[in-house]
Amino acid sequence: NNSDGIESALTVVTDGLGAETPLLISDAKLLVKDTNTASLFEVQTVAAAVVLSVDTTTSRVGIGTASPSAPLHVKETGTADMLLIESTDAGALSAPDVTLWRNSGTPQSSDVLGVIYFKGQEATSGHLQTYASIHAEIDQATDGVARGEMHFLTAGPSGGTNSIKMSILNNGNVGI
Repeated sequence: NNSDGIESALTVVTDGLGAETPLLISDAKLLVKDTNTASLFEVQTVAAAVVLSVDTTTSRVGIGTASPSAPLHVKETGTADMLLIESTDAGALSAPDVTLWRNSGTPQSSDVLGVIYFKGQEATSGHLQTYASIHAEIDQATDGVARGEMHFLTAGPSGGTNSIKMSILNNGNVGI
């Protein structure tokens, strides 16, 4: 038993003053508890760079960042693939699949189902700018005749707010 009365297989001392953080492994569960804040779990390199961060106060996970700004925040300094989703299934069905699901109790026409944003910094000011985006939306939500549309938006020609430059309508027509 440690100072909190918690039985543990391993106790990690977090400072030179004897403060303990229990690491509990039982019944195929792993519990890491920070007795000071109970809010953060990190995996670091030998050089103390954060590889994985879990903030339980905000329900956020960071990969490559100690301060995630979204439920899942992946940060990398290189130019290699940032996300790889791999299926080794040998069958003919689709896989791997990526699904954006808007789980609304009251779907309506014109509801945006999901957006992919392409952002970067402006050259001089460094301000974050959305240069382009892809929007999918409900055209009609009626059972049995549901229809959707997809819109491609870009900034310009003189910068500013993104506007629709191309749409794929529910009947297959493409508008430019």
